[in-house]
Amino acid sequence: MQLNPWDYLLCLEGTLMFSSAATRKHEFDPPQINFPFAVAPAAAGHGSYVIAEEKPKQAKRQVMEIWLPVWERPAGLGELKILFSEGRATLGARAIVSGLDFARALAGFGIDRGLASFQRYVFLMRNGQSFFATPLNRYRVKRSPDADLIAELERRNWLASVQRYARDDNAPNAFRAAAQQLDSALFALTQQASRTALQTVLQRVGRIEAVLNASPKSQESVRVPVPRLSLPWAIKADDQSAEFRIAAALAGLCLRNDKGRRVLHARRHLATIGETAIELRLCYTS
Repeated sequence: MQLNPWDYLLCLEGTLMFSSAATRKHEFDPPQINFPFAVAPAAAGHGSYVIAEEKPKQAKRQVMEIWLPVWERPAGLGELKILFSEGRATLGARAIVSGLDFARALAGFGIDRGLASFQRYVFLMRNGQSFFATPLNRYRVKRSPDADLIAELERRNWLASVQRYARDDNAPNAFRAAAQQLDSALFALTQQASRTALQTVLQRVGRIEAVLNASPKSQESVRVPVPRLSLPWAIKADDQSAEFRIAAALAGLCLRNDKGRRVLHARRHLATIGETAIELRLCYTS
């Protein structure tokens, strides 16, 4: 097969776009060096990518992910220089820091609208101590309102504490597996809004709580309880099945005092018998 020699020249010239630069003033304290579209790894969203590969024992530092933009229309050199000089995606008012954040940003239009999709790569150690840019999934830039619900899991830093403990060498394997399954479910929710995707997230969150309930040592590392989720979680996840109605009924069980306030939530009774029911009770705030 014959190759066009210009492909190599243009490839080498294109790599000059990937140069690091200081981030915008006051965005980070202290200021940090920003490499275009590079974020911390998230061992989810791909079946063969596991938490242990984020920082191999023989490596001196953590591996990195890079999300490369894909265009469906021509772009000028000036436009590319500006885009790569920033190399930023935002999630609300903050800059993204992980692969999961990047997927959420795509679902929330947190990037330049001129881009059609992003190809996700992760630098994994293969064949001894050599790092290879391993392609994972391709993510399209599209609005997914259901992905906005993920922000509720960040209240009181619950999601961050779960992800941080999952990467602790002392974390039990059951917790690490549950945390990776949760991240995978969150990745899926950013790309496909459906009742099944929401139910899967609820089940994975329930699994996290079930594992913590069985491990007092893990509870010391994840001290913050699962935040109470809003009613849209239950509404959008409702598939009108008998199982869902039973879980919702169990989730609503509680005792109230003479002022109508809850004094004994269903959580204390369901922690060891049902993952879906555990998390459905989080969806009811009244």
